[in-house]
Amino acid sequence: GVLRTAQVFVNDVPLYSGNGKAISGSKVALDEKIILGNGYNKIETSCTNDTGVEAFRALTSATAEAKQTPDLYVLAFGVSKYTTPGLELAYAAKDASDFAAGFNKLADFANIHSKVFLDVNVNGKNLAEAKALVANASPSDVVAVFFAGHGSHDEDPDQTYYLLTVGSNEDNLAKTGLPF
Repeated sequence: GVLRTAQVFVNDVPLYSGNGKAISGSKVALDEKIILGNGYNKIETSCTNDTGVEAFRALTSATAEAKQTPDLYVLAFGVSKYTTPGLELAYAAKDASDFAAGFNKLADFANIHSKVFLDVNVNGKNLAEAKALVANASPSDVVAVFFAGHGSHDEDPDQTYYLLTVGSNEDNLAKTGLPF
């Protein structure tokens, strides 16, 4: 087969989004700079061919010295009030608030970056804000994400899963839900 994508995993987190970095041919050499977290780091590389078959992951490791105390990033989403009758939840918004409040009391971090989105504020615009907040996180930082609410899968071939917002319509999840 012909190679289609390459992926690097650092501590089981993919370096490239989606299926990986697009490549072509039967042999490829890539030169990538990766940022390691404090301490031991597991590094794996793999390629996928044009039939979707992934090669066995090549494994190596590296150790990085701790340079600083990590930051903590907390994102909490809670939807209790849905516009669709029967979907209301009693404690989802409260649970999201309590989750963030518990993390905000921790003292083991250099900085705590926390954002809570409740009910009508759980939407695509604020999802972009949440992504922007954690975009500054380094591999040594800790990111905690919490969602309380309903979810559902679409009827598309991939059975794409969505988190339901206040006004999500199960007949049009691609436009009204949040991609998981």
